[in-house]
Amino acid sequence: MFLIDCATPPLVWKDGQPERVPIFSGEREYDFPPPVARRGKVYLHARGEPATLPLFVGKPVRYCDYKLGEPDIDLWRFIVQRLGLMEEEPVELGGVRVSPREVLLSRMPPTLTPDRLRALVAAGRLDGRTMVLPEVTGRKDGRALRLTLWTESPDMRSACAAIPGASDISLLTSVPAATFALMLLRGEVGKTGVVLPEMPGPEARSIFRRGIGRYGIEILTRVEALDWVPASRGSPEPQPAVFSSRALDRLSDRPDVVRAGAAAAADHLGPHGLPVAGEAGVPLRRVFLALVHR
Repeated sequence: MFLIDCATPPLVWKDGQPERVPIFSGEREYDFPPPVARRGKVYLHARGEPATLPLFVGKPVRYCDYKLGEPDIDLWRFIVQRLGLMEEEPVELGGVRVSPREVLLSRMPPTLTPDRLRALVAAGRLDGRTMVLPEVTGRKDGRALRLTLWTESPDMRSACAAIPGASDISLLTSVPAATFALMLLRGEVGKTGVVLPEMPGPEARSIFRRGIGRYGIEILTRVEALDWVPASRGSPEPQPAVFSSRALDRLSDRPDVVRAGAAAAADHLGPHGLPVAGEAGVPLRRVFLALVHR
């Protein structure tokens, strides 16, 4: 689940081994190519790729990380990091111990059903586009190069038209997984046992790309010559943030502003009780405000 990943210290590969780093670290403004074609903020995010990719490159890898961003990423940072609403350690409220994580997850809306998603897309109320983008810097034949690959895949409306009830995210997630599963069944991967995505050879990769291409998923490539030697971090220094989180940090350091915002948010929770360990329940508004005011 996205929120659980946000609350998990990410893995990075550094100088030959994986290590954990703080959540929401590594802030960077990244210029995404078309069809996204906009600058967006990304943070280090908990995924397994940084621990497996370096093992199959065929040469030493100095640094590898995984970053994620979306338009509301700083809202999730505020909820998870600043308010601590994904902490598992219970807190006592009115004689009842509750876990902030359990409270938050209990109030998250369920995943949209395919019919509901189709209705929202048809009404123009839901839209989006997902992109996966690996970027590699290093040296080849004595030249410093940057290789960028990125996906061009259906947006929300196109994905839902191709597979009714699918979104841009679910299509880009499920089609590659299903394609690889079919390749395994057909013996097209050329390997048995546990097979990581990095392991198949050129022929299997070609079959895979043709398979996902049937659903409008293309992988584009760009190679650029660099006039600098890649540093140990594996990427240039981040450029100054356009949508800096510093303003959000300053805001969250003002208790009066935080409490006012929390009171407004609590109005949407209502007076309903949250059953905890067989107790009668604690009003959700009271739980939320108590967690914010810790």
